[in-house]
Parts: sequence; structure tokens; C-alpha cells
Amino acid sequence: MKVYYPIAVDLYSVYPLPVMPAQQANVGRGAIVTLTANSAALVIEDESVFIYVKKPDGTKVYADCTVTGNQIQIDFTQQMLLVPGTLEVELQMIDSSGDNITTPIFLIQNQRSNIDYKGITSSDEFQALVTALAEVEELKKNGLKGDPGEAATISVGKVTASEPGSDPKVNNSGTEQNAVLDFVIPRGIQGPQGPPGSIEGINIYVEESTLFLPNLPNEN
Repeated sequence: MKVYYPIAVDLYSVYPLPVMPAQQANVGRGAIVTLTANSAALVIEDESVFIYVKKPDGTKVYADCTVTGNQIQIDFTQQMLLVPGTLEVELQMIDSSGDNITTPIFLIQNQRSNIDYKGITSSDEFQALVTALAEVEELKKNGLKGDPGEAATISVGKVTASEPGSDPKVNNSGTEQNAVLDFVIPRGIQGPQGPPGSIEGINIYVEESTLFLPNLPNEN
């Protein structure tokens, strides 16, 4: 059997502190918390929610909560309710970017039970923190490494000349895995006209459509 006590906590109203009842070491008890801001209900989206409990003997508990719709479900552990007296409680919400906000402190009035729990030692309990650290270690081992990729190839395809002054281009006509690079390279600008040439010692003239080179040496 589970019994959940409904409680509303307003982020803008620090006082008076809400007080809810509980009984020593009763793990069948819990709380359903509705968060408001200036009496308007808050929408909980991608936030993770944790409960921080300071027990009357100074030991502390930090644990996960369950979000159902816009309500936060708190399941009390034996350690949370082991010490009778007034418990100081805060809820912490952390979104995916790491931003966090905590509620004002509210109180749990933990009544003494006739059952003798002296054989159980009150201690600090940080299950949510231990879980988070374990997840980080798992990410460091496995989550930060990708699967081995396939070997890729790169080859040169077509090389084409473009108009002078245009921009050079490189296009991949293959695939991401097997790239074929086609280059478009602009031609150079034509240079200026050079001076006319001459052949010293040779007179060239044309007579009746016949070309005469009178100064050329005879070939035997």
C-alpha cells in the first residue's frame, strides 16, 4: 500500500512553510507535490527532479523523484524518515542544459513510531548522486567513443579549364565514402603581343607567286 500526501509549493512564497505529516520509517508513505509560481501551476518539461532532505540529526538524503504530468511524486525511503522530528526538504529541478532551480524549503513533521528502529543507523544517503556519477563513468567508457568507421577513398576526376578570372571550383562527383574530386581551374590571361622577329643575312621576296630565298646555302 502507498499513501501519498498532496502538497503545493509556490516558488515565490517562502513563508509560511508548507508542513506535511509522516511517520518514522514508513516507506509506504510519500508525497505528491504540485509546483506553482505566484499561484499559477508550473509546467515541468524536460527537467530532472531531485529531493534533498536534511534530517533532525543533521544527516542528509539526496534522491530521485518521479514526474507525472505536472506533479512530482516523492517516495519516502526508510533513511528519510528514520529520525523523528522536523525534516527540512527542498526539490531541485535540472534541465538538459544544466540550469537548475530549487524550491523554497518545506517541512515534514515526522512522528515517532512505537516500533524500535534503534538497530538501524541514520546515515547520509545520496542515491541520485551515486546514480548520476555512475552514468557519467559509463559515458566516459562507452558513450564518448563512436563505432569504427569504414575506410574512405579520394580520387581525382575531371580537370576542366574555365574563363580567365573566374573562381576555381572543386566538386565531389562521387560519394561521401568514395570521393571523386572534379576540378575547374581558370585559364591564364593571354600575354601582350611580342616584337616582330627577323632572320639576319636572308633576303626573302616573292615574284609571280614564287618564293625566293637567294641567300640560303646550297645542300649537296
